[in-house]
Amino acid sequence: MRASLSFKQLALDVWLIETFQFGPKEGFTLEELQALWREHGSDGEELNRMTLWRHRQYIREIFGIHIDSPDRKHYRISNPDHLHLDGFANRLLSSMQSYLFLDEVSDLGPKVQPEQIWAGLQYLHTIALALRSNQKLRIVYQKFSDSDPYEAILWPYCMKANLGRWYILAHKEDDERNIPAQTFALDRVLSLELLEETFTPNPAINPATYFDDAFGIWVDDRWPAQDVLIAVSPYVAHYFRTLPLHHSQRELKPRKDMPDRVIFRYHIIPSPEFLGELRRWGDQVQLLTETKAF
Repeated sequence: MRASLSFKQLALDVWLIETFQFGPKEGFTLEELQALWREHGSDGEELNRMTLWRHRQYIREIFGIHIDSPDRKHYRISNPDHLHLDGFANRLLSSMQSYLFLDEVSDLGPKVQPEQIWAGLQYLHTIALALRSNQKLRIVYQKFSDSDPYEAILWPYCMKANLGRWYILAHKEDDERNIPAQTFALDRVLSLELLEETFTPNPAINPATYFDDAFGIWVDDRWPAQDVLIAVSPYVAHYFRTLPLHHSQRELKPRKDMPDRVIFRYHIIPSPEFLGELRRWGDQVQLLTETKAF
């Protein structure tokens, strides 16, 4: 990744991705992109062929998104599946969009109130170093359910943000329960130290897929994912269509016995968090599947 990233560079990177993502299938010519960039405001940076080439390399390096010109005239994203809903590229793009937006509206004060992650931010850099080099971490951790904290050596595999908190997915060294991995919330970490000792990652723990069947962070080998059907009111269905509860969400054909309900299917772990989210909607959401876990 580039050593430094100016607002102008970042703004053009994000604008190019957005333009191609929501543009025509055949893509854009350089002249069309130049006209759109001028209309957008351009912020003083000219979009010539060399600038476009440079930012295509930046975008490939940072996001893994390939902008190519197979017909040597039109440019388009050649791997659009890379921007799928739960993919890293999509999450990174969303974060950068928020970053640019907050800079744009910094003069508006309380008129813009973003969601805040409050605790554990001081540990992020150290954890990133550990993830990059497979180094162990020593933590002092205070579980909400215990009266006293405990110390542990962790083998960290990834980080995940959920509901305003950062979590580490890690294996706890010398864990007698032989649990392959578990999550540790940073708001419960009292201290964290990067150790020089490294570890060999467990190949069975793949950060890219570990949470695929989870709603949030809840994963337990004892409770497998299953197909879950729910029936929701037409009003609530609008919310679920615009912000799916899970990447596996699929809308099914209407049922004759429930003509006033919209049916959604999920392949998901029916965790307390997921079932709690359904209950939050009251009688507007009905669980149709008998879940195995709870």
